Amino acid sequence: MRKEKEQLIPRKDPLCNTCSKAQIVRGFSESQVVTYCKNWFPIHRVAFLVSECTGYEDKRLPSLDSMEEIALILIRESSGRRMGFVTAERFRAIEGEDAEIIPSG
Repeated sequence: MRKEKEQLIPRKDPLCNTCSKAQIVRGFSESQVVTYCKNWFPIHRVAFLVSECTGYEDKRLPSLDSMEEIALILIRESSGRRMGFVTAERFRAIEGEDAEIIPSG
């Protein structure tokens, strides 16, 4: 929400519309909308349009798992191996399925 002349103006689109943790059920009428939040346990119904939420996860962005799946990993030269980039799948084939991928930085 933003303040304009001391009155609150809600966002045009509720956050739940793009949240990966929301389940939105719509009827045929525009007023027939029920939203559930899966960020809470037990799952609860959201009784209003949400403009800010600390549990928000944008479903339009890739997840950490999907980014790791397509990431290229730099293998440092050791024990006669060459240095270079490999996919996560190739890295696990070289290092073993239980190999941990540790981000640099």
